Amino acid sequence: MADKNLDQHVINKITITPVETYFGSPASGRIVGRNSKSENYGYNQREWLLQIFTDSGLKGISNARPAMNSGRLLDVYNDFRDLIGLKLSSFFTVNAGRVTAINPRWSDLIDRYDFLDVALFDLIGRALDAPSHSLLGDKVRDKVEGYDSSLYFQDLVNPAEGAGAVAREAA
Repeated sequence: MADKNLDQHVINKITITPVETYFGSPASGRIVGRNSKSENYGYNQREWLLQIFTDSGLKGISNARPAMNSGRLLDVYNDFRDLIGLKLSSFFTVNAGRVTAINPRWSDLIDRYDFLDVALFDLIGRALDAPSHSLLGDKVRDKVEGYDSSLYFQDLVNPAEGAGAVAREAA
C-alpha cells in the first residue's frame, strides 16, 4: 500500500546556493592535492547546496556540486522548474516506509542529476518521520567505513614525504 502522507507535501521552492569550504589556509600550509585529471584542489573549493522546500515546511538537502562541475546553474534551474507544484508522491513509489520504485516520468532527470534523489529521500524521510536511509530497507551491517577525501593525494602535494604525508594527515 502506497503512503498517502506524501500527497500532503507539495514542492514550492528550490534553491541552489554556493558554499565555500576550507581544508586549510596558507598559514597552515595544508592543501588538498590533485587527482590525475586536475591541478591541486588547494585550500578551499566551492560546494553547492541544493534545498527543496515544501508548502508544509519541510526541507530536503543535497550537495549539487557534481552538476555545477559539468554545467551551468541556469540549466539546472530550468531542468528543476517542472518540480515546483509536485507532490512528494510524484517521484517514487513508497510502500510500508520503503521506496520500491521510481516514477518513469522522473527517472531521466534523477539519473542526470544524481544528487537529486538524496534531497528527495531527505524530504520523504522527514514527511514519514523516519531517517532517509530507512527508505532503502533494513540495516544490513553494524558499521560503514568512512573515507576522508581531504587526504586526497597528499603524497603528490608533499613528494618528499610520499605515503608518510598521507599517514601524517590521517593522524
